Amino acid sequence: MTLRTARGEDVIAPGDDVTAQYPADFGATTTPGVTTFVTAGEITITRTAAPFGPALLAGLTSQVDDRRGGAFSSGMEYPGRYSRWHLGYVDPCLELVARGRELTVTALNGRGAVLLPAIGAALARAASTPPAATPPAASVTVVIPEPAGLVPEERRSRRPTVFTALREVIALFACPDPHLGLFGAFGYDLAFQFEPIRLRPGREGNRRDLVLHLPDELYVIDRKRETAMRYSYEFAVGGRST
Repeated sequence: MTLRTARGEDVIAPGDDVTAQYPADFGATTTPGVTTFVTAGEITITRTAAPFGPALLAGLTSQVDDRRGGAFSSGMEYPGRYSRWHLGYVDPCLELVARGRELTVTALNGRGAVLLPAIGAALARAASTPPAATPPAASVTVVIPEPAGLVPEERRSRRPTVFTALREVIALFACPDPHLGLFGAFGYDLAFQFEPIRLRPGREGNRRDLVLHLPDELYVIDRKRETAMRYSYEFAVGGRST
């Protein structure tokens, strides 16, 4: 699983203290068009792949004007940052929103509801207090503790921040799928969580510093291989499935 910005950059990628400790195939089984595997957090994922007409991605791009979604494209390829993909999604199953050190994960459909308890358990490992569920259990919210004391410069990026919680989510979904990930945008004020800086001027109380989506359906065009595939994901965890 990968965390990508709106420019298509990999921020937290497989291998970042996550995937190296797990088997390379994650118990994957494959039949024509269908792959099933278990993530590091014991989420069973069934991925169905089917070709689609590339023109469909252009139509999806217009849908994200008034629906949750994203469309990403890169004109160059560089290892670890930019890649050769055109990619889009609409109506994701989960949304992650950070306001300061408060991170809220909301289930947007039935697939998201199945995942929410596992997400809450993962977030608890990074939080100062147990996750708070919002009735009717459609979302969970955690608060990341303020860092205590000084740390060496080389450990600054590991101070407690909302990225600490995101790393737990990445670890939960660690798997061999090259496309499943969190997609969205980051606000500049996130940088201030790494340094004790007094903010001037003040900020609006309801501002959003981060918005990320977990799609359950992705449209992916590989320019190098000249393929266009739609990947649909079903999840099973804790005795519940989609």
